[in-house]
Amino acid sequence: MNAPRGSLRTAMRPHRTILGALALAVLGTFASAPTASANEPLEWKGNLNDFIAAGAPDWQFARALGNDTCWPSSAFVNGDQQAPPAELRPWPDTDYGCAAPGTYFPTYTTVKTCFGTEVRVIYTLFFPKDGFSGVIGHAYDFEHVVTTWKYAGDNKWTRSSLLLSSHGGHKVLTDWTKIESADINADNWGYGKERPSVYVGWGKHAMFNNQGGLTDWLSQTTDNEFRNDDYAGDNTSYVIVEEGSAMANKFDEYNWGSASSDPTQVSRDLCSY
Repeated sequence: MNAPRGSLRTAMRPHRTILGALALAVLGTFASAPTASANEPLEWKGNLNDFIAAGAPDWQFARALGNDTCWPSSAFVNGDQQAPPAELRPWPDTDYGCAAPGTYFPTYTTVKTCFGTEVRVIYTLFFPKDGFSGVIGHAYDFEHVVTTWKYAGDNKWTRSSLLLSSHGGHKVLTDWTKIESADINADNWGYGKERPSVYVGWGKHAMFNNQGGLTDWLSQTTDNEFRNDDYAGDNTSYVIVEEGSAMANKFDEYNWGSASSDPTQVSRDLCSY
């Protein structure tokens, strides 16, 4: 299908690197994901990690009122120490103490089979703060999306739905043909393609599948949170968080305050969403 937003993708796209040239392999080993056409079934060859890159988010980040969204980063420093929180500032200062746009960040991910007929992949980002000083901000933030695959027979799986975290809850999009998305290299956009376009909220990082919203401070707590595609989040790699693994145990080791949806916790809950 044709791109849904016309020239909307032009500002940052000429500068982005094609996925195949990035460090987007899972930290570990797995076969490269097939380069299928829009939602062509994926054949499972016995390694669940094949699903990770095949339906990964095409991350998009916003800038408004002279401030970038707080850029995601690693939840740990020096390998295993909890990252410090960033200082909260009054609206509209979203990015004080955060990494510069384009800086590398990990995408924490878990893959599970659910109910025998689904494969779910959750992708989580960590932010060193959420919102602004006062009543609508706190230290640390985890936000996630889930790509769900349905069994299509003959050992084939198709992308089925997209779940997006949003201010303590979730939004679920159940018709993949209507989901804004990109091809596997994220250089063609439309609907019903392989990688869902995920627009990260400017103030409090709720996840969206479209652009829009308002920039006032109150809107950042609602579905009117501002989001757009000023920056593409290409400089990332996948860090697998499996229950019982050293990485999962590191998240359990620390107190994340109001940011309760850390990658280990959401991996446990993945089939219940």
